[in-house]
Amino acid sequence: MIMEESIAAAMDHSELHLVNDLAQLPLMTQWVEEIGERAQLAPGELFNLTLVIEEVVVNVMNYAYGDRTGMPVDLCADFTASGLVVTLSDHGMPFDPTAAQEPDLDLPVEERPIGGLGIMLVNKLTRRVEYARQDDMNVLTLYF
Repeated sequence: MIMEESIAAAMDHSELHLVNDLAQLPLMTQWVEEIGERAQLAPGELFNLTLVIEEVVVNVMNYAYGDRTGMPVDLCADFTASGLVVTLSDHGMPFDPTAAQEPDLDLPVEERPIGGLGIMLVNKLTRRVEYARQDDMNVLTLYF
């Protein structure tokens, strides 16, 4: 009975461990496709999931560690009764995307500051986004 419970728990959880190297994005894409398939997402939902996770992972890889390379970028997916929960963690500089101000889309493009559209996209395509700084790690939890 314990073995069956362990297997069932493993089926409800998936992890991916990367380093901050954009060459690893194909591994991330494959992982997202696998969890999308396991969650039985429709093609549009899978597209949104891929877009959100890629946006967050690329930002971590490009900005969290400054010039340091080979640094961890970890993803976990949990399949819950209420939906898919994806957690991304890194040991980079503290950054709380939930505290970022959304861009003013009413401004002409040339007057808008650079940045902020990715965070807005993440907020629009998820049910909820949570951030915590735990044990010198950024922990971003995305609810789909």
